[in-house]
Amino acid sequence: MGCKRMKSIYTLVIYIIISVFISKINCFELDISQVLDYSRGSSTVSVLKTGELQNLYTHKFDDPTPLKEIYNGAERLYFDPLLVNDQVLLSASVVWSLKSPSVIQLNLDKSSILLINENDASLDVQAIFSEKLVTNISPRIHSKSEVPVDINLSQFQDYNSDTSQVLVTNIEFADERFKSLTNLVNYCTMRSSLKTFDNETEPVPSPGGSQENRQEQNQQTRSVEKNLEIPNKDKIYSVQVYSYNNFPLIIEFLYTFNKRKFYSYTPEEKWKHVVFPTIQDPTFPDLLYNRLNYYGCKNGFKYTIDISQKTDYAGQSYKIENYCNLDDKVVTIENNIDIPFYTDRNYSHGKYRCFEHTPKDKTRFYVDHLKAGTSVLQLPATPNIIKVIRVYHHLDLKPFLITFVDDSDVLYHYTYEEKVWRRDKVVEGVSYDQRFTTEVRTLLDQLLAEDKREGKKVHKLIITEEAINLMTDTVRILTWFDSESTIDTYKRDRELKKNNQLKISEFDIWWYSYYSDTTLIGGSGLLEKMLLVKNKPNCAISPAKYYGYSIHDFDEGVYVHRIDYYHDKKTRDMTVYLYTNALFVYVFRKNYREASDVNWKFLEVKPTKVLEMYDTYSKYYELMKKLNNFTFNVGDVVASPVNLLQESLNIKFSKTEIRKIPTIRGDNINKNLKKIEFDVSKHKEINESVTSEGDLDTMVTIVTKDNVGIKTIKHEGLLVKNFEDDRTLVHIIKYSMDKMWKNVTIELYTNTLYHYTYTMNKHIKLDDVWTFISKKPAITTNKKELEKYFQITAKFENFNFG
Repeated sequence: MGCKRMKSIYTLVIYIIISVFISKINCFELDISQVLDYSRGSSTVSVLKTGELQNLYTHKFDDPTPLKEIYNGAERLYFDPLLVNDQVLLSASVVWSLKSPSVIQLNLDKSSILLINENDASLDVQAIFSEKLVTNISPRIHSKSEVPVDINLSQFQDYNSDTSQVLVTNIEFADERFKSLTNLVNYCTMRSSLKTFDNETEPVPSPGGSQENRQEQNQQTRSVEKNLEIPNKDKIYSVQVYSYNNFPLIIEFLYTFNKRKFYSYTPEEKWKHVVFPTIQDPTFPDLLYNRLNYYGCKNGFKYTIDISQKTDYAGQSYKIENYCNLDDKVVTIENNIDIPFYTDRNYSHGKYRCFEHTPKDKTRFYVDHLKAGTSVLQLPATPNIIKVIRVYHHLDLKPFLITFVDDSDVLYHYTYEEKVWRRDKVVEGVSYDQRFTTEVRTLLDQLLAEDKREGKKVHKLIITEEAINLMTDTVRILTWFDSESTIDTYKRDRELKKNNQLKISEFDIWWYSYYSDTTLIGGSGLLEKMLLVKNKPNCAISPAKYYGYSIHDFDEGVYVHRIDYYHDKKTRDMTVYLYTNALFVYVFRKNYREASDVNWKFLEVKPTKVLEMYDTYSKYYELMKKLNNFTFNVGDVVASPVNLLQESLNIKFSKTEIRKIPTIRGDNINKNLKKIEFDVSKHKEINESVTSEGDLDTMVTIVTKDNVGIKTIKHEGLLVKNFEDDRTLVHIIKYSMDKMWKNVTIELYTNTLYHYTYTMNKHIKLDDVWTFISKKPAITTNKKELEKYFQITAKFENFNFG
């Protein structure tokens, strides 16, 4: 306590000193490490050293502006953004101590804040001075002479409690996502300790049936929690309440030196202490948002609406499950929703009908998604407090218009255009009971005329007995993210299922950790970046889901064996690749900004690339192309036997000599590979690309150096061989001459592990050309391992190694 008291006295003295030198300046991004003029973004900052106090530097700007960030050089320092929200910086002074910036004074238009830099990437709030928000410099407790005050959560303006005043401040969130979920109110007790903490009863509509020409319902009241027991009341100086529609979800008690305690409310547990990281922690905003969403759901304010629900009878309702998620905990809540309907009598045949989705207890609510049958819609910028959701249908057709009515009867229209739901406009000044205005009718007529409801349909795969019989039980594939995986085929799944050995289960990407008994999980960042899901042996997925809803239901017998999920952080779109036992991958995408009529938009179906059984799966995919009218190139799908090779192999160059040669696989991945033309007759010339041994009168062996491959071979300027396939390269050349008959032979050893032989009789020279003699597999030291490779490549005279 003594150290803290000395620290607080020191900061108080510093505050008094530097307050003398503060002048009105402006700051956008403050860099406390600077002692000379500098620039940040579009702002130019001048730094003045104050003569009276040698270690005080004042940062000046052209105009006052909101403070965006605080840096210490390249390091960003964390501080509570609520401290400077909706304020502009008038001045900034930095006191240096022990060769580092240690004390920062921010003079804003509504408050003055004293910060300590303790070199831990965060700034410690030592004091806040303003008319309403105060934290104390000294860690004292309230004295016994101070009159305790009552905190009443029903009060939203300054009020008096006994002889003391409680200052009430509504704080605006800088983070947009909080604005749709909660409001934040600060109750400042200043020089008074906390006595009681309660909330008055508030009116809520009583439950009642819904029907056309509904009448106003009577009001009743219910009591919300009172007298919350809080430890150390004499040390509390401020209370912050996170509420939905003025219903407290989380309460934060601020003690001296910025210490905090959080309490959350649920109907079952009432008030419960919950632990948060410090407010400077980068994870704090996400954790706070997730918990507010959970407690909003648990307290009955989060609803899910199914826009496909329709009825022809008054007084109808429906039930729908909603999910409250907190960390690894999921709680299912059942929503009871009335669905009265209203028919547009402006048309003799009742052309349009409006279905109003309203909670049975008439509570105000919010949504984070809607449903359309089994599909999920996520609409942008829905209102914070919703009274009712109206869904407009053309009779016997799908919905065309969704209208949210907020607590002030403001209308938010969402229209269905070009296969997506978009926010159209916000309309004010319309009476609540005016459901079919001229504007709404005109909009519905336009949407009906332009509707193209049928989107890209998911291809229904046709697979026959002939195709199934071509399959192996398992096959190695190449996934979208260029990783290898082995999956079971349709053939194996059918046999396992017939013998009751196949375990078929759903898999929900959102709750991926719940399926450890049937799947293996990989990836980086998981739901935030990439999630890779693979079945365990004798397991299959049907269906694949996201957040409780099916992405796609495949026909009987077609199961998913691998899922690749990718979340694009920039666009926030999600893409899912479903690898089926039919060896076709289905691609679906969920667009963050435009909620589709279906939850996941179908993009394409394409053949899975296989890495083995070239001949077998070439026949399989040719047959599947014909059955399903596909247009893909089988050569692009079935992997080349190149994948069967190692990056380099030993070949028997002679009966006693073995040499290592790079294979086509090794050359393909060598980014530094240089392809050259080489003339054998010039082998003795200095060359950085090859080494040679021997003499042209007898025998010469030429070997390429690292990162070099020969594409064109000549002798005395005359072409011996040029490989049209750009990937086939020569790495060893053997030249020999029969002096008696003047026969010259050139042997080429390629990275495809083939041995080519060419000859010319220099004595006859009839046509002065090299004659092709043979092409045969090179003799390797691991011949048995390469049998499959040579079986495949030997079937084709000019095999394409691409």
